[in-house]
Amino acid sequence: MAEPTLQTSKRQAARTGPDGAKISTVPIRYAAEVVPLQRSAGSAQVGFKARGPHTVLDTVHQEGCCKLRFPRPEPGNVPEAVLINTAGGLTDSDVLTVEAVWLRGTCASLSSQAAERIYRSRGEPARISNRLRVDSGATGLWLPQESILFDGGRLSRRLTASVEDGGQLLACESTIFGRGAMGETVQRGSLMDSWRIRFDGRLVFADAFEIDGPIADRLNRPAVANGANAVASILYVGAAAERLLTIFRDAAERLGAMAAGSVIGPVLHIRLLAETGAVLRQDLASVLTQLLSQLETGGPGPTAVLPRVWSC
Repeated sequence: MAEPTLQTSKRQAARTGPDGAKISTVPIRYAAEVVPLQRSAGSAQVGFKARGPHTVLDTVHQEGCCKLRFPRPEPGNVPEAVLINTAGGLTDSDVLTVEAVWLRGTCASLSSQAAERIYRSRGEPARISNRLRVDSGATGLWLPQESILFDGGRLSRRLTASVEDGGQLLACESTIFGRGAMGETVQRGSLMDSWRIRFDGRLVFADAFEIDGPIADRLNRPAVANGANAVASILYVGAAAERLLTIFRDAAERLGAMAAGSVIGPVLHIRLLAETGAVLRQDLASVLTQLLSQLETGGPGPTAVLPRVWSC
């Protein structure tokens, strides 16, 4: 955002002496633009490596409002990393950047401590950039909790991932437009959700979901969301895409949300639309649990499960 400029009004504030004579003129100045406020900025980098049959930390870096915590996993479960935004939410011009790497022979999950809140913006969007890399023989699990877009909120979110042949990635992103239990609706705002996925160096998936302006009205359109107020995308990249599609179709029969899935090459793409955030979260957890239980992570290693923070 540009620095505010000061302009001089045509009105003048005159000072007079005891005899009424004008002795000075002071221009009245005012800000012509929104005064910039201090913004939140945070970044985190985490890498996992194999030590024998175990997955351990390779690199960790955290900066600004973005923190990483590593809860002790339950016996038999894969390691977990948890992202925390100490700013308590995002608004215009806030920036979060996350980079994660899974080296050969690793399997670990990366999640968020709680739902990310996107508050009313004065113009610019909050920006989230996530960059993932999964090596051959590794399993990356990107499983953040939902983002809640409040009325007037603006969010630009981008996820890019590179998966080597022989590796696999399971990722999800979800957004709730206002908290239905609180009677909230999102009359205006914007969401730009972009995905770019490469497998073995080739671009295999590109998707951009954008909604702007009167969000509540546009979500009601049959060709957009048919009245749904919560959306989610699940992406699996790897050799098991066709097999996991069958697992998803069996699970979809028991969901309260509208759900669809398709496979193109090594990519399974699933989209969920729900009337409320509660329904979406319940169904999203159910689908992810089913998919995680079917992942082959190489050998008799730890089991991939939904991160515990989803149950807190």
